[in-house]
This record gives sequence, C-alpha cells and structure tokens, in this order.
Amino acid sequence: MTSQWYYVPVCIRFISEGDIHALSGVNLVLKNEDGQILFESTISLSHIPPHNLKDYQLYVTSSSLSEGDDVNWHPCIPSFDIPMMERRDDNLYKYLNFFKENGFKIIPNDTISRNTLMSLNILGIEPKSGSLSKIIGSDLYEVIDFANAEAPDSITIRSYPFSFTNPLLFSDFKSTGGVNLTITKEDEILGYLSDIKYLENMAGGIVTISETTGSIGLVLGNLRKYNGDGDLVFILSWEMIWKLIAKRIPNLNARPSMKLSSRMNRVRSILPVVVTEDSSLFWGSCIYYNESTLVTNNHVIKQYIDRPMLVDCKIFLSKEQTINLTNKDELFTPYDQLDLSFIKLSHENQEKLKKIDSLTPIECDYFYLTGEPVTTIGFGLYFNNLYVEPLQSNGNISAKYSLPLYNGNTSTLPCIIVTSASCWNGSSGGGLFKQSTNQLVGLICSNAQVVIPDFGDNKKENTTEKLSKIVLCIPIEVINDCYKNLHNTEKLELNDRIGHTWNLIPYHNDIIVSKPKL
Repeated sequence: MTSQWYYVPVCIRFISEGDIHALSGVNLVLKNEDGQILFESTISLSHIPPHNLKDYQLYVTSSSLSEGDDVNWHPCIPSFDIPMMERRDDNLYKYLNFFKENGFKIIPNDTISRNTLMSLNILGIEPKSGSLSKIIGSDLYEVIDFANAEAPDSITIRSYPFSFTNPLLFSDFKSTGGVNLTITKEDEILGYLSDIKYLENMAGGIVTISETTGSIGLVLGNLRKYNGDGDLVFILSWEMIWKLIAKRIPNLNARPSMKLSSRMNRVRSILPVVVTEDSSLFWGSCIYYNESTLVTNNHVIKQYIDRPMLVDCKIFLSKEQTINLTNKDELFTPYDQLDLSFIKLSHENQEKLKKIDSLTPIECDYFYLTGEPVTTIGFGLYFNNLYVEPLQSNGNISAKYSLPLYNGNTSTLPCIIVTSASCWNGSSGGGLFKQSTNQLVGLICSNAQVVIPDFGDNKKENTTEKLSKIVLCIPIEVINDCYKNLHNTEKLELNDRIGHTWNLIPYHNDIIVSKPKL
C-alpha cells in the first residue's frame, strides 16, 4: 500500500518567567491510501538545550488558526529531542565548528550564553489537546516530497519571523533565493548554504524547491561573519534529519525516500587561490582559462607578484591536490588600470592540472544582454580546505557598458558588467556564467561599496558598506583581447576611459535640455 507525506508550516513559542524564544517549524503527516494517519509530528530545529525545556511553556500556531485579529496558540509538550551532534568527530560538528573557529557566529544558537554546538537539537512537539492536523484541518496540508538540491537551484523558505512583533503579518512568510552550496561528506548530504536573508525566528522553517512539491530540509540558522563581510543561511538536510530521528524512533518504518535533484552540467573550472605570508592567509578564486593558463584578479595574487621569495601561492585542484607557483610559472598583468592577471603555468603544473579529470577549461559566451540570468561562482566568504567547493549565486546582468578598448580604436566592446548575483570577499577572480549555456561571460572583480548616510550623530565607526548583490565584472571580450595581445612587441595603449569607468571617475558631460524660446 502506497502512502504520502503532507505538511503545513507552524510557529512555536517558548515562554518562561524571564525569557522568551520563538521558532518556525513544520507539522508532518504521513497518510495511507485510505487517508489514515500513519505518523504525525511537529518538528523544528532548536537552539534551546533540552534540559532547559522544563522551564518553558510551549505553544504552537499556524496561519489557519488565526481569526480576524486573534491568533490562537495551542499549549504543547515536547515529544522528543534529539541531539544533532553526539560527538566532536561527527561530520556535521566538524563542518559547523570550522565556522566557529574562523570568525563566524551561529545565530540563534550563539544568542544563548554558554550554548555550544552540542546544544542544537531536533525538537518534536505535540499539542496537549491532541493531533495538530485535526485542529488545523487536513484540507490545508500540502504534499511534500523529500528531495536533494544542487547549487544554484531556486528555493523558498517558509517561516514565521518576528513572531513576537506581528504573527499575523509574518505568518507563513515566504523568502526566495537559491542554493549556494550543497555540503556533502562521505556520500552524505549534511546540508545546504543559501544567501537568502536570515530573519529573526526563521530557524526551523521548511525549505522547499521553488514551484515543486520537493523539500530539502529545515533552517538550522545563520552563519554570520562578525567582521561584517557577510552571512549565509545553513539548511539541515532531510537526509540528516531522518537519519537522526530514526535512531530515536527505530520502529519508524515511514522514513521517506530521497528524490535527487535533476540538475546537471556543473561548472568545474573555478579554483581557489591561497596566498600565505608569514602566518597570514588570504584567498581568492581563479578561472581555468585554457590548458596552460589561469586568469584571476591582480589583487588576488599581488602579494605573491611583489614578493615571490617571501610569499607562498597555492592553487587547490581538489582537497587532496594542489599546485604551488614557482619562478617557472609566468605571471602577466597587462594593464595597471585593469584588475586582471594571467598565470601561465609551468609544464609541470600544467600536467598536474590535466590529470584532474573533473576540471576543464572554460567555454565562453559572447551573446548576453542586460537582464540575462547569470550565476556567479567563486570561493567567497570562507575557505575550508576539507570542502573545496565554490559558492554559487543566481542573479541577472543589471548593466553592461561598452567603450573602445584601446586609444585610437573606434569599434567598441563591453568593458564592464554589473550583476545582481552575490559575491563576497574571496569570490574575486571567480566567474560570471550565463545560465542558459553554463558558459563564461565575465571575471568577478569586486562588490560595490557605498558611503553610509551621515545621520549627524558624529559616529565614525562604519562609513562605508559593501553591497554583496552589486558585483562588478570584467567581460570575457576584454579578457580575450588582453590575452591575445600579451606578447605583442608594441603594447597597445589602454583607453583612459576604461580606467575611469572601473574607478567610477565621471567623464561624461551633463547637458540641461531646455525648451527653446519662441
């Protein structure tokens, strides 16, 4: 007899005499062909240590349980709590602990003093009055298929943010975005990273694959870099959730089968560049341009260019294999005004690169328009050499501008692309790809940085702000032309306006058009 899973998003409150918390969650119901309930549970991912639950009164509601201005909260009790990590050698613990040791906070877990990663748990609750599905009504449930995803699949988080501010307005709130990275270890999907903006009380929210019945997991929380560089949402996979629940409830024969993502043709031509000087480590990205050459930003490898005897520059081909740049590798920066450098690999390093079957030089696309869907791929925000996979982000070409590349030329070509796909520190040197072809259209250079408005309060701490979704890229046409002219005996002179454009120096004329006098 076949069976089917159904779900409805919920909101959970924790209230004690001196403390309040809120989570999002999901009520899951498994029914057979006759509509009989085989399994039901309300599940969330909680940062409240299980031994503290006795101090709180628990309440649950859903969007259908509101009547006019009234939100009906049903008292609950915990039905199970399962640690997400039991040992420090668990893959999930090691993955999350990397962030803890490298300048990140995990929200909301780190908002409770003395919390550790071991405090995180899968929490099951049930109303004191009985089945939540009977209170809500079965006609309000939606079909769910437990699935996996690949970057940059489109996803939706359904949650109840700002629960104590306005649970009516933010009821079953939908936040859309994409998967930036699928985190896999030993053929097991631990979870996913997304640049969807994390909102208060979003933890526990169900994550669905947009426009399908598929769901990939629940929001664990927000990985937030405390120097302000950026943040990512961590989504715990259903694969992990059901594996952990099955340990506590071994007679649960209804463990769902995982549907695989249908995404194919992953780009395998972006590599991390790690530059080490003394005890300081910096990283960026580079593109496998052709069989002998890598291309990146000049600022990514400038320290190595300036002091090759004192600085180490390493390129990761995989987590096990790297190549070190030496004096046998040639580095070229065609123009100071362009943040562009080529790395001509030595024969020895070329052979190492060719032996990695999964890596291939990029293919280029020259037909792209403003508004075209694109994807950024680069090693931004963090670098973990145990998980050598880039972050991917979807967006569109917001603008492109064309100029003659060299003085004396009359023909123009694109000299700058602006995209709304995200990038972060470390993404520099990565690639901008046209989604419809998976082919390269540009090289990621930098985020836009804007001045924060002066509010007249004399505070000077942060005068500028980086915009992760305004990204400047060098078009493929410029890269190819500079590469073609690398070994010209007479160096062509770059158009001054190219440098002005990249440095946002105005060179235009403002003309006020007035109505002609009669």
